[in-house]
Amino acid sequence: MKCAAGKSSRALVEGEFHSAAIINDVVAGLVPKAVGWGEYHDGKSQVYFFLGDFHDMNYSINPEPVSFMSKIAELHQVTSPNGMFGYPVPTACGKMERTVTWEKSWVKSFTNLLNDVIRYDNETNGPWPEYDTACKQLIDVVIPRLLGALQSEGRSITPSLIHGDLWERNVGIDRETGEAVVFDPGCVYAHNEMDSTNVISNHQNRPRNGMTATVSTAYIPI
Repeated sequence: MKCAAGKSSRALVEGEFHSAAIINDVVAGLVPKAVGWGEYHDGKSQVYFFLGDFHDMNYSINPEPVSFMSKIAELHQVTSPNGMFGYPVPTACGKMERTVTWEKSWVKSFTNLLNDVIRYDNETNGPWPEYDTACKQLIDVVIPRLLGALQSEGRSITPSLIHGDLWERNVGIDRETGEAVVFDPGCVYAHNEMDSTNVISNHQNRPRNGMTATVSTAYIPI
């Protein structure tokens, strides 16, 4: 059971409920089965909760790379119901609510998501003019040039269903089944590499027992 209060708390739990439900419909057991979500008042604030199946997890070992990344690749085969990027309900990544309005352009959709990160950074750490200037150049110049080319001159991108917060600390091994289970989904229909790149990245220079290195070689051939 997960409880959350404050800004973005509803998007966090409602988004996880819908995300877990659709993922389990595609790849059964990849995430804890969603049981329900709701809200209550604890006398001080409004609290939202997500309830899912319990798994006794082992985080000291890594998933078998090919089997695990094959499931991720299977998830990525699911395409957007309307051919657009986004998601039908709000989702969140940690405390940060995502802008998942439907967009035909991956540049626009990715820019929305990046602006969420920039906004959250400014709200958390305070304004930094040099940082804001660099971010504006990234959004106005770099992203359209790099990502715009993916949908120009006859090229196209198929919006794929992604987990949305796929990194090594959200992956464990079920002690009963021995299968990998992924937590905290916040789905988006996006470029599949948004998921695969995230899981193979070296987060804070602390990859878990080499998981980053092992899965990075497994997804690409798939």
